[in-house]
Amino acid sequence: MGKTNNIFISLKEGCALLGVDRSTLQRQIKAEKYPVVQVKSNGGQQYRIPLSSLPQSAQHTYLMKLAREESDRMADPKVQAELWNAETLELARKDAAAGKPPRKIKLRPVPVDQDELNTVWTAFENAPKKAKQKAQQAMAALIL
Repeated sequence: MGKTNNIFISLKEGCALLGVDRSTLQRQIKAEKYPVVQVKSNGGQQYRIPLSSLPQSAQHTYLMKLAREESDRMADPKVQAELWNAETLELARKDAAAGKPPRKIKLRPVPVDQDELNTVWTAFENAPKKAKQKAQQAMAALIL
């Protein structure tokens, strides 16, 4: 698993992957079965274990978990739209920096959940009249 050299995990993650409790893992670290590095985090010192020092089965489990999480994240339509829009805008910025004429770009609508919709609608309803008019003009410009 050559790509695990730069991945460091917490003792809690190590315990879960190895199926041992914290005191057992700490004994194994003290016996130098697993190397650790000290990092500053949350206002203090914490230890991290190189993933590459764990058994292959633990490395595999960890990487599969990461892959599942990323797959789930990428399946989210909101994430897909945000990534598409960020990449599209970055290409437009690069074109502009290179002096290329602007090309027509198409951004994807970002889906919002009901809570986000309610928050935005409440803010709109409570906004001053001029702000509402400005928002309506901006929306009209987007729709055309």
